[in-house]
Amino acid sequence: MMACNFVNSVVPRDALEAETDKYADACCRTRPLDVVVAQKTFIEAYKQYSGEYMGSLLTGWLEAMLPLMKSDRPTDIDLGAGGFDQGIAHTVKNNDLNYPPEWRLSRAGRAQR
Repeated sequence: MMACNFVNSVVPRDALEAETDKYADACCRTRPLDVVVAQKTFIEAYKQYSGEYMGSLLTGWLEAMLPLMKSDRPTDIDLGAGGFDQGIAHTVKNNDLNYPPEWRLSRAGRAQR
């Protein structure tokens, strides 16, 4: 399984429970469906009309729409007015902190190897 890249990690048996918990926790952290749809719409529109100005317009539209989005679960990030007072970038960076350092999307948030 290791030779065909099917193994994610190898840990000693006494660390297996913690490693399993880490994977299970990361897998269960899904974004609210409304947020996923808005993100996909943003990316598709940006790809069709790429340019810095269009990106600014889409970001403004997305920030205006966020208070109208609903969470799928009560444990999701705050989608109301209070959740985005500091802007989308800050919210995305904070969401990144929910994952183990080696799986974070931002380069700054990743574990040093």
